[in-house]
This record gives sequence, C-alpha cells and structure tokens, in this order.
Amino acid sequence: MCPDTKKYNDYKEIDRASDIPTGQSGGKTNENAVLKGKGNKKTYYLGPNGEIVHSSYKRILIRKIKK
Repeated sequence: MCPDTKKYNDYKEIDRASDIPTGQSGGKTNENAVLKGKGNKKTYYLGPNGEIVHSSYKRILIRKIKK
C-alpha cells in the first residue's frame, strides 16, 4: 500500500458559512487526512478542477482490520 502523496497547495480554503474564500491555500492539509466533501468544520477546500475536500486529523481514520 502506498501513502497518499498528493499535495493540495493549489486548493483554496473556503469559509463554510459564507462560501467565500479565506485567502489561504490548501497547503496546510498536506500533513492531514483529506476526505471528499465539505465536512462539518468551519472551512473546506476547493480544487482547481472543482473538487471539494476537507481536512481531518489522521488519528481518527484508524480502524480495525476485518479478518
């Protein structure tokens, strides 16, 4: 299994309440898990091709392996 090495520097941070860009880039998501959709946090990220993602902490994505 390969780690996700995609960088989100070209993504723009969007305020979820107003749908207005905050002026920040998506570079701060490079070290966190990134999921599709807007999520429940204050901000989400809009990609150059219209992709919508949100950042989440890595530790919540650990799950038990089914045998």
